[in-house]
Formats: sequence, C-alpha cells, structure tokens
Amino acid sequence: MTKENTRRQEARNAAALYAPAPNGSMLTHAIVGFSIAVMLMFAIAGFYGVDFFRLPMLAASLALVAGLAGIATNRVRTRRNRRAIENEYQSRARRQSSLHEEPRRPLRKT
Repeated sequence: MTKENTRRQEARNAAALYAPAPNGSMLTHAIVGFSIAVMLMFAIAGFYGVDFFRLPMLAASLALVAGLAGIATNRVRTRRNRRAIENEYQSRARRQSSLHEEPRRPLRKT
C-alpha cells in the first residue's frame, strides 16, 4: 500500500467515528421512510378512527413526503461523511508534510 492509500484509509476510519457513512442506498432510505409513514397511518387510523382509504391523496402525500425525507437523510449523511473524510485527509496531509520539513537552524550570534 502506498502512503497515499494508507492516508486515505486512515482518513476514512477516523471520519467514520464521528460522521459514519449511511448503511444503505437512497432507495433503501426511501422505502424505510415510506414504511414508517404507512405504519404510523395505520396506527393513527386504528386509534382515532380515521379512514385513510377514503383519503387517498392525503395518504399518498404523507407517504411521498416520508420517502423524500428518507432520501434527504441519506444525502445529508453521505455529504457529511464525504466532508469528514476530506477534512481528515487534508489534516493528515498537512501533519505529514510538517513532519518532513527540514528543521530550521538557530541564528548564530556574532
């Protein structure tokens, strides 16, 4: 492994501690959001007696918004992870370059 690959892998590992990458795809997050919305609608329908089958536009709108919220969550987490990896990589590159600089010689008094 080259130094570049090692530094990139270390940056990924460090970034995963505070900004982990999402575990699924956008589609997975959309399906999860949609499923949660449908389960909540059934719970609300059972508790309050609301018939969502008589209100299909409301049910579809709520499910669509929940799916879009899942996609947005995936995008935000992906963006945060990429930014964290890049920041970690840059800080490691700066640290590495500062270690390899030649030490400055002290000025001699004459």
